[in-house]
Amino acid sequence: MNANNGESSSELPPRKIRLWLLFLLLAMVLFLFIGAGSLTYHLFGLTDRAANFGDMFGAVNALFSGFAFAALFFALLLQREDLELQREELRATRQELKGQKQQMELQNTTLRTQTFEDTFFHLIQLHAEVTRGFSIEFEQNDRYLGRDVFTYLRKEFLSQLIESLKSAPSLTIRECITHVQDSIGSKTIIDHYFRSLYGLLRFIDESHQIDKTLYVDILRSQLSLNELLIIFYHGLAGGEADRLKSLIEKYSFFRDTTITYMKLQGKELYHPHAFQGLTDSLTVS
Repeated sequence: MNANNGESSSELPPRKIRLWLLFLLLAMVLFLFIGAGSLTYHLFGLTDRAANFGDMFGAVNALFSGFAFAALFFALLLQREDLELQREELRATRQELKGQKQQMELQNTTLRTQTFEDTFFHLIQLHAEVTRGFSIEFEQNDRYLGRDVFTYLRKEFLSQLIESLKSAPSLTIRECITHVQDSIGSKTIIDHYFRSLYGLLRFIDESHQIDKTLYVDILRSQLSLNELLIIFYHGLAGGEADRLKSLIEKYSFFRDTTITYMKLQGKELYHPHAFQGLTDSLTVS
């Protein structure tokens, strides 16, 4: 290993070799100049013969001029190499900055996703707490708590809806749904539930750079069939429920659920996109 280090240290880069050559060349020129002067002085002294002898070195002067020009050319070459090295360093710096920018963008995307998920799952927790807080009590000591409230509402709602449609055929499905909701008080009992659900869907809808369908699927997976049925009919009640209905249709909220295959009154009032994912996304105003 030491031998390899010795070999690598003994090999000088081309730039250093050229610098040493230039130094050696200048030293030789200086030596010849001083040596010629000294030799002339010792041989002839300060006489005309010395001047005549000096004229013989005109060719040497021309040679020295050539050496000077070569040194200048060599200096230009070194300067050119310096500029090329600076360009290489600039390109490397730009590439490094580009990589850092990409890394920062990736970190920002990761941070945004993490922030979104923290808020999203916190909202799901709050929504679950809303559901657990439901309670209906009757004089016969019958009591429904939490999700069991949706079991009760589903039975009462469907039975009264069917009866209402039969007894009042002139009413539209929306009018019948509103009448049944008022009759059993479902809209009042779980109004907070619908506002919480709409807030969750709206939070997903207004977020950016996320897979919105994935998070809607996660939200839907937390809901029971009874909840989905109550949500289904609430979306047809009109008024503020239309905002929830729009997001249900936009994100295929009932896709891959039992509701997709059930024959339900008013199903035709939903856009088909609510039950199955179409190739073209649905634009909701």
